[in-house]
Amino acid sequence: MAKFCSKCGRPLVEGVPCECEKQQEVVQNAQVENEPKVETAQVKTEVNNEQKVENEQTAGNEEPSVVGIFFRQYVDTVKGMFKSPIETIKKQSKNFYLGIIGIVITTILFGILMNGYIDHILSEFGISLAVVNTAVTTLAKYGINLKIGNLGLKFGIAMFVMSAIMVGIVFVMTNYVYKKKLDIKDCVAVIGTCEIFLTIGIVIAFVISYLSLLLSGLVMLLFTLAFFIHIQVALTQVSELTKTQVIYTVFATIFIPFIALSIIALAVSYIDIAIMIYKKAVANIYRY
Repeated sequence: MAKFCSKCGRPLVEGVPCECEKQQEVVQNAQVENEPKVETAQVKTEVNNEQKVENEQTAGNEEPSVVGIFFRQYVDTVKGMFKSPIETIKKQSKNFYLGIIGIVITTILFGILMNGYIDHILSEFGISLAVVNTAVTTLAKYGINLKIGNLGLKFGIAMFVMSAIMVGIVFVMTNYVYKKKLDIKDCVAVIGTCEIFLTIGIVIAFVISYLSLLLSGLVMLLFTLAFFIHIQVALTQVSELTKTQVIYTVFATIFIPFIALSIIALAVSYIDIAIMIYKKAVANIYRY
């Protein structure tokens, strides 16, 4: 008795599959063979599109210079100090080159702004800084050196010395007092990045000084306190110090630089006095 296919009803030959089953296998094999090709074609299309986009962006934008990169980082840091200061300090606390730029710009601006700041304060009392410098220069010809000329330059130098001392304090306290490893570059990054915020405070205080000297002094005090708080935040990110060790390190960066500068100023003053006395003594000896 002949057998028939249960799917299409065709008569079957014993041991030979039905024609409908053969056609179904051919269709399935064709689908399997075509799927990878379709996927491969899609992948190639996506890759080509991405490459076109990258090529268009590269062609439209020239490669930024090193100066441009650092300038952008500095500007972004200044903006970040207002929007999210803590996050900005955390992000840039290991940026050595930005730290160097921060120290240099702070040194220059601090000298310029302090010169104008003092000039403004003296003008409140009817005194001109130019007249003071002229008087100091004239007195110096007669051997009387009041050490108040070129105040902007001296403040700038003092700021740079303080920055160097603070970097040294952080390095010594971390590596030798607490026996923790901290690279000198990270120390520079910590101080320099935090000084960017201090520079902003100096500029704001200088502008406010035309409205109120008292308010200007308060603004400068607040920014100085925030400066040391930022040092604490940065040290927490780059070093392995405990909270107590960080506090002691920041405490040292506050007082030691001021003490060191005071000692240096006194030493320079005494040296000048000793030199003046020596010159007068020698002049008197030759006179007789």
